[in-house]
Amino acid sequence: MNSNIRHLINVDGTLYFSATDGINGFELWKSNGTSTGTFMVKDINSGGASSNIYSLIDVDGMLYLSADNGSNGFELWKSDGTEAGTVLVKDINNGAPGSNISFLTDVDGTLYFRANDGINGTELWKSNGTNVTTTMVKDIRPGNASGDIFVLKNVNNTLYFTARDDINGSELWTTDGTEAGTMMIKNIAAGSSDSFPRLSDDLHAVSYDSEPLRFSNGRFLFVADDGITGREPWISNGSESSTMLIKDVNPGLGVGFVTR
Repeated sequence: MNSNIRHLINVDGTLYFSATDGINGFELWKSNGTSTGTFMVKDINSGGASSNIYSLIDVDGMLYLSADNGSNGFELWKSDGTEAGTVLVKDINNGAPGSNISFLTDVDGTLYFRANDGINGTELWKSNGTNVTTTMVKDIRPGNASGDIFVLKNVNNTLYFTARDDINGSELWTTDGTEAGTMMIKNIAAGSSDSFPRLSDDLHAVSYDSEPLRFSNGRFLFVADDGITGREPWISNGSESSTMLIKDVNPGLGVGFVTR
């Protein structure tokens, strides 16, 4: 039988991953590269059921992940590599439904992710690893409708992501971790249309000089559709005025940039 190892991540020289030993389901394991140093960290969903961990990320030497313990649904967990130190950070959506956290992203020691608390829909959240510091950053689409948070990217310690409010469709947003500092950068596709800057490899930092645009640290490339030129390459440094189409590679509505 296969152990179906997946979700491998290095945390300070220790390898963490998901695996099943045929007895405990898919759980969190770790290894120092030896047989005796390879073992299950914790049977999060006890017995033969699986916790189905995913979205593993290292934040300052602490492992964060999404896991289902069979009672709280998929929620935010953390682990220091010990059984006792592998704990639920917060039951964001109380009870079995879970908040289905995803897109875990480290920005200068603060963990950002999307989650659904069962009241506000899927919105942007942050955590410093404790229950009290795990909070929703902003209800971008007020009420129980979701803000369609997607593709969180850290560019030079600034978080960028795509989101949808009640007015502007799916557009590029940024945050400094506060409600007031969480805002749409530019309504690229006018009105309520979507520019969809949202594939996982769309956002890239650039650090070189080139004419006619001056690319420098803090600017990044992404792909969006303004409804006029089709899906094409754009550039931004996080301000509305700097967010612009680089070139209509395939003139008109044709797609000029294919992402992977």
